Amino acid sequence: MNQSITPPPRKQSFRSDIAVMRLFLIILLIIYHSFAPFSGNWEAIGTKADIPTYRWIGNFSYSFFLESFVFISGLLLGSRSIKKPLGNEGYGFILGKIKRLILPSVLFSITYFLCFYQWNGVSDFAYTILNGSGHLWFLPMLFWLFVGLWILTKLNLSPQWTFFIAIASVCLSNSSLSLRLGNSMYYFLFFFFGFLIEHGALKKLVKPTTSLITFYSLTFIVVFLFCKITNINGGFLTNLIMKLLHCIYGLSGTLACYLIIIKTVPTNMVLPKWAMTLSGYSFGIYIMQQFILKWLYYYTDLPMVVDYVLLPWIGTAIALIGSIFITHILYKLHIGKHLL
Repeated sequence: MNQSITPPPRKQSFRSDIAVMRLFLIILLIIYHSFAPFSGNWEAIGTKADIPTYRWIGNFSYSFFLESFVFISGLLLGSRSIKKPLGNEGYGFILGKIKRLILPSVLFSITYFLCFYQWNGVSDFAYTILNGSGHLWFLPMLFWLFVGLWILTKLNLSPQWTFFIAIASVCLSNSSLSLRLGNSMYYFLFFFFGFLIEHGALKKLVKPTTSLITFYSLTFIVVFLFCKITNINGGFLTNLIMKLLHCIYGLSGTLACYLIIIKTVPTNMVLPKWAMTLSGYSFGIYIMQQFILKWLYYYTDLPMVVDYVLLPWIGTAIALIGSIFITHILYKLHIGKHLL
């Protein structure tokens, strides 16, 4: 695969465009989880009436932020592989991803399990930890994306064949597969898309023109609204079509976001120090915010002492500030630097 892609040489540097995109996605992430009890994604709080607007806020914030995080990981891997081709990476590459993704997943999953899960035996505990407790499922899923592309590169497959495999993986993806392998099959397309773009491929698809941004934005809006309004469930063919439509609005939303950012934020633009710091904290914020929100919503009296309508907005503010603070403290510690 490396022989088919010959990117121009480029220096590694701080990516302002990626930093800004991370900040935007982190906000979407916290909004989604803050509104999760109001959008049917978490257990409802009390017996209050449903708020349709909050359901739409929750659905919209979830629509492409995970795909975009995966896309960014593909971009960064592509940038690294320009200097050192992925095909030349040995098993140390996989060991590095175990240290970076699996170790934090296991340690924080144990903490999350002890905080919010009920004990149902050793086997259930072990299975939950290996799969990632709560939102930590994303880390083992992301690990398999690195492993998958590394293996396909070692097999020297062309980008065309790898792209075909990525499309087939979306069609065959099944979230019930253990160790988040089924989830990784869906997200592999977004990962490989980012990887190819960073290598200079797909140039026509990522020109930050007004017409292309408009096209991706309209595609996202139309397909997203269609899927959420119809909400069709049925047999294998129907579910396959809906899965592909989900993929279309996830990818178009990701590309629209990416193009808007690179059009307005030059790659080497000097960002304020606080923005650079918060972007670097994104991994820690991702891990911490759900701990805070679960505790606030289900283990404190906050839902009973504040107005129901204001609750998700207050949750968003507390989760954002709290996760930044905790991540900052952990970065001061030796173990925190290694885990986050």
